[in-house]
Amino acid sequence: MCAATCRLETPQHLFLHCRFPWAVWSCIVHWWHVKWVCPSSVGALIAWWFGNRFRNLEKEIWESCLYATLWSLWLLQNDCVFFYVSLGCGGLNQNKGGHVDEDEARHQVIFGGRL
Repeated sequence: MCAATCRLETPQHLFLHCRFPWAVWSCIVHWWHVKWVCPSSVGALIAWWFGNRFRNLEKEIWESCLYATLWSLWLLQNDCVFFYVSLGCGGLNQNKGGHVDEDEARHQVIFGGRL
């Protein structure tokens, strides 16, 4: 079960469609000024990610973001399941428009804790 929503754990839910991972991916593509629609599967995410036309160093950094984010989301989910760490998916700060605070989402994924 998903630690944030108590829904069935599927790769699509854990890495894409749960509110927290969706917010993280949305922040990343926003920082890179890339337009996106959340893919239906992790495979579709990977195919889309590598289909972007960055060059040289930007391309290397962009591709590293994919791996680092997937790995961080996996570690965070494991912390929730095995060490009873609160994911805080429903508790992330949101503004009046319902948008997740980008700094908090970034900090949660990178450092595994709340600001």
